[in-house]
Amino acid sequence: MEQPNDEKKDITETVETPKKLPLKLIIIGASTLAVIIIGILIWLLFIKGHSKEETKDPHATEKEEGSEQHKEKKEGVEGEEGEGKEKEEGKKEGGEKGKEGEVKIIVDPFPLIYKMGDFAVNIQDPMLKRHLKTQIALELFKETLKNEIKDRFPEIRDVILLFLSTKKWSDIESIEGKLELKDELIVKINKLLKTGKIRNLYFTQFVVE
Repeated sequence: MEQPNDEKKDITETVETPKKLPLKLIIIGASTLAVIIIGILIWLLFIKGHSKEETKDPHATEKEEGSEQHKEKKEGVEGEEGEGKEKEEGKKEGGEKGKEGEVKIIVDPFPLIYKMGDFAVNIQDPMLKRHLKTQIALELFKETLKNEIKDRFPEIRDVILLFLSTKKWSDIESIEGKLELKDELIVKINKLLKTGKIRNLYFTQFVVE
């Protein structure tokens, strides 16, 4: 009668309990699955963004490019207008400095001219007897100097006549000689004047006979 108990015992001994999976394998499997899921999500986002770029309205890009070109043209026009204003201001500022180190020279369109009249003198020449006939005009710095020249007109003419009489034909024959004579007369007249100076002297006639 003890045989059935032995059979049950054998059956219970032969039934094995299920083995548990190691913890390390579980962690590795979970990590791999997470990596796969993240990769799928990234791929889906990339595909979605790429498809948006492809379906972008080409007219919109043309409008953006057109607006940029319009902006550049507008800036160019504004720059040209600014340069034009600067040039106009530069023209109005006559006599002021343009570039560094350069000074604009003002040319007076209506200079103050005072005519001294005709002069006729004998000039020294060992070979021939020569006469100089000339007309002289003075350019003045200021209007008020006319009054002094009028008051001292005979005195100024006397200085010019005496100085011309000291010249030889060889002194005034060349262009260089005539320019030197002009400079010497300007110095002598300016030394005589008290209320101002003359700017220049002109020979409106110069004949040697």
